[in-house]
Amino acid sequence: MNNECLKTYCLQYKIMNYQQNLWSNVRYLYCLQGINYIGPLITIPYLIRILGLENFGLISFAYAFVNYFVVITNFGFQLSGTKKISLHRHDKKKLSTIFCAIFSLKLCLFIVSFSIFMLIVRTAPIFHENNMVYMLSFLAVFGNVLYPNWFFMGIEAMKPLAIINSISKIICLIGILYFVKSKDDILAAVVMQSSVDIICGIFSLIIIKRVYKIKFHIPSILTLLELFKESWNVFLSQIYVTLLTSSNTFILGLFAAKETIGIFATADKIVRAIAALSTPINNAVFPTAAKFIIESQELAMIFLHKIFVRGVIIFTIISLILFTCSNPITSLITGYFNADINFLVKIMAIIPLVIFIYNFYGNQILINLSFDREFKNAILYAGLFSIFVSLVFVPIFYEKATAIIFLAAELLIMMLMIFSAHKNGYNLMLPTQNKL
Repeated sequence: MNNECLKTYCLQYKIMNYQQNLWSNVRYLYCLQGINYIGPLITIPYLIRILGLENFGLISFAYAFVNYFVVITNFGFQLSGTKKISLHRHDKKKLSTIFCAIFSLKLCLFIVSFSIFMLIVRTAPIFHENNMVYMLSFLAVFGNVLYPNWFFMGIEAMKPLAIINSISKIICLIGILYFVKSKDDILAAVVMQSSVDIICGIFSLIIIKRVYKIKFHIPSILTLLELFKESWNVFLSQIYVTLLTSSNTFILGLFAAKETIGIFATADKIVRAIAALSTPINNAVFPTAAKFIIESQELAMIFLHKIFVRGVIIFTIISLILFTCSNPITSLITGYFNADINFLVKIMAIIPLVIFIYNFYGNQILINLSFDREFKNAILYAGLFSIFVSLVFVPIFYEKATAIIFLAAELLIMMLMIFSAHKNGYNLMLPTQNKL
């Protein structure tokens, strides 16, 4: 009995120590998210007013297309890279090897992506009319390559990450307000929005070199192949996520007018902005959970259960507020009331709660416990469902069908993630009944 009490006390003590660091990281990430929210609160109404819904829809369509290449160059390193960095954070030599290998792979993938992008843009008629919009939006892909946020999350250095993001977003926000004055300034708007990660990347690389003493070098082919193989399943899962996220706007853009795309894109941005409130929690918990799982799965599940239950309560309330207060929220974000945008927000209002739940089950359990295949398959099935159903109904019902299909696909992912975790003996609601 005394041994059991001592064991329980030790577990609780460890959790308390880790939680202090965790909530410190969460606070910094929420500071970062604060800038992410303040920026759109200014830029979205401003861009809609200045550029109009049609041009706003065109930009949204361009980024939906470009996002496929962002995912290719990211190659799942947002998760796999963070995890690997976290596990070797105290070994400077190993850290340098991992960092240089990931960065080199991303550069190689960028070259491949740019070649494919140019071929498509030059040959597909749909991209001919606004060729420069698509070309300049591709700067976002280069920014994704330069910006090693996975490194900072892996070593749990959220303070410099928050500062870098804040400075970069403020610079680009000022650029939008200064350079975008009329509908003719659509290219300036694209350049400013695409430059955020490029500026972040430049600052980050300087800090990584000078503060963290990472030595840049060319990694061996064997190291690159090993990392490529390790990230493959996570990369596939991210591709499937993109089938859900970017394909909604992209497929709608193939059949609907640019103004219709702008209506859906605005509603989508509002819902995703609210859903992104869970991102700091998930990002901060992920490396901590990875450490816990190595030390003790029992400790990990108790820790995750505490965060999960609180998160479900908070995001249930948030989703209810989004649904009931969609009118003033829509007016605040867009700068004016639009009944179509408001209706779409109501349809998708539960998505922030759904995303919090499936990210917790997916990232914290399936990925951290190496159930990569189950994670990948859940998103694959939902992604294929989304695409096939969209191709049938979006040409008929346009943005309304897109919103409903998006919601259905997110719910499907959540149910599949929960089922996969429970099937393997892990239940976030009942940590004491988990397979340990």
